[in-house]
Amino acid sequence: MAYKPLTDSQWELIEPHIPKQKMGRPRTRNREILEAILYILSTSCRWEELPQCFPPKMTVFDRFKVWQKEGFFEELFKQFKQKKQETRQKTKDIYYLDATIKLPWWPTFLLNPFGVLPLG
Repeated sequence: MAYKPLTDSQWELIEPHIPKQKMGRPRTRNREILEAILYILSTSCRWEELPQCFPPKMTVFDRFKVWQKEGFFEELFKQFKQKKQETRQKTKDIYYLDATIKLPWWPTFLLNPFGVLPLG
């Protein structure tokens, strides 16, 4: 699987869910850390093989462990699942006849109640 960097719109959805720093030195930018984690997950490389264009491997690994412990990834997946279900709910009653026409389910049923297409 090839690595694809996060787009700005994807980052805007993710950023509010990142746990806030409680204390200590200022953090490396969270986006860079998340990009490095996604790189490792998508390429299946080892932590030691993390390219130099990302933050140091121990910084990335430590932040990964903190985020995992704080439930960041689980919360993020829950939010994405909820958003997907809301999107699916909005389009649930729309059926496409072809690329140009979309109708609610009932006119489609009235036009073709048994799903049988006429021959000839």
